[in-house]
Amino acid sequence: MYYVLKQDFYAFDYLFELDSLPLTLNTTAIYKNEWQHISDTEEIIDIVNRTSEKLTDFYYIDIPLISHKFKILLDDLDVKNTFYKPIFLRDMSDISRDVFEYYLMLAGEVDCVNWDNVDYIESPLSKLKEIKGGFEIDRSKTGDFKIFKIKGVLARFYIINEELKERIVEEGLKGISIVETTQYRD
Repeated sequence: MYYVLKQDFYAFDYLFELDSLPLTLNTTAIYKNEWQHISDTEEIIDIVNRTSEKLTDFYYIDIPLISHKFKILLDDLDVKNTFYKPIFLRDMSDISRDVFEYYLMLAGEVDCVNWDNVDYIESPLSKLKEIKGGFEIDRSKTGDFKIFKIKGVLARFYIINEELKERIVEEGLKGISIVETTQYRD
């Protein structure tokens, strides 16, 4: 079974916003999932409008970020098809505070959806699809990937397998929404 992993925008206790992204961060390469064009050197990004002391373990508004705790979980599961770039989040409202250790995370893309029975919109220019309703993953095309993106889809989510879903729940990662792919609604 596969699941959609995305940021839970209703988890108000964990929300924050990023200030402007550093010019050294190649956002075009991030959006295109082109790891080869992204430096793996650390960056500092300021956060603003934080709702509490706690921060989400998965952030995917401007860029995909995971917490240090989430990264340890992925390393523990020996996830291989990902790229990580260290990102340190600095709270501008309390500059004396330590920074929060996060990682920009990009995951491999897999062409694994049978589009015949999927509600989606396709951009006439980019040909990228935006999924609107439930869909099924063809397991024969995903190999042993525990987390991945769907090739050709414009989305701010990842697909995860059952093992990773269970570990996320066990570890109590915060600010995350997980729904079965067949039950997904945008």
